[in-house]
Amino acid sequence: HIHKKENSLIYNWHNIIMMNVCLVLCWLLSVAHGWTQRQSNKSNVFSSSSRRIVIEKLTAVVIGGATKPMVPTAVARNLPESTGATLSQVGTVTTLVPILQMKVALVQAQKLLLSSSSEQQSLLQQTQQKLLSVLPKKENDFKRRFDQYSTPVSYKQTFLDQNAFLVYYTKGFDGIDRPNIEADIPEQQSLQYGARNDCWVAWESLVAELEFSSSHPDDASSNDELKQLCEVTIQAMDRYLSLAPKQDVEEAMRQLK
Repeated sequence: HIHKKENSLIYNWHNIIMMNVCLVLCWLLSVAHGWTQRQSNKSNVFSSSSRRIVIEKLTAVVIGGATKPMVPTAVARNLPESTGATLSQVGTVTTLVPILQMKVALVQAQKLLLSSSSEQQSLLQQTQQKLLSVLPKKENDFKRRFDQYSTPVSYKQTFLDQNAFLVYYTKGFDGIDRPNIEADIPEQQSLQYGARNDCWVAWESLVAELEFSSSHPDDASSNDELKQLCEVTIQAMDRYLSLAPKQDVEEAMRQLK
């Protein structure tokens, strides 16, 4: 009888503990949801992957009726992946020239598309050849050119990303009489990163349309689409170049001439 009573008490305490763990888990999930909502409103650099990481950690608390200690793992999924870019000449005219060269090729291709040539197939071949001889077709190669000039991810950005949940929970506290740790996050890297991605999306669409046009030379609507996509890609390049010092862009242009 005593043995059964002890088992019953153990069983009841086990249920109470598990219930409390579930309540804490629900509360933490709601906090995680609030944090991701807040970050998504602040900047497009943060994504739903952060929330998934937190949820995966929290849902691992209860496994097979037993509690498992949560061991935080440093991850940086919200930061741009490395493209293998050399960062020894970041922000210099030397690394700006290849980016400007791509824009010049796009402008020249646009002039070809706007010309009144009757040889549509020849025109498309010239346009495709001019563009693909300068602009990389693979995403990693394309983005690497931008990354060799762009401001790299700072140590502080890496720290904030790897400790995003803690930063949110402490409201950015960084010590007594110290400013909020999120107060002076550098913006240049995020702006260049976003502009670089816009350039790639536009260029990828243009390449796809070039390939379609090459196999359908008699499709007049495809030529109109090419002109439009070429203009969109040039505009995306201009947005990226607007983040560079004006004198550097002018010097890079002089070197190309």
